[in-house]
Amino acid sequence: MGRLEQTQFHKVFLTELEGHTLVVAPRGDAVGFRDSDVAGELSNLLSLIGTPGIVNLVVDLSSSEYFGSTMIGAINELGTRFREIGGKTALCEVSPQMSDVLEIMHLGDVWMKFDTRKIALRYMSKF
Repeated sequence: MGRLEQTQFHKVFLTELEGHTLVVAPRGDAVGFRDSDVAGELSNLLSLIGTPGIVNLVVDLSSSEYFGSTMIGAINELGTRFREIGGKTALCEVSPQMSDVLEIMHLGDVWMKFDTRKIALRYMSKF
């Protein structure tokens, strides 16, 4: 996996590039970070959409059992923008609690879900 220079100083959203897939791993819920860090890093990630070679998105949720509405909103915005350009989007390492929240928010059908990052990336490598 390759690191992206544009995101090397991120504190909230750790990112890597695997083939044509951007992997984003939130380091925890937004309440653990300053709002300006969350907003700034999200803006940075959104600016990467459409960059040649970045087509799909995998969000790895392994760092926390639960994410609040701010983080879910940020993740969903990323996913929506990737889908708008024709990319595939997936979540991996989703806890049972987080899966329940996604269903309550009617986001369960919007995202593909995979047990592990490795499985998600294997799937994404087809596109």
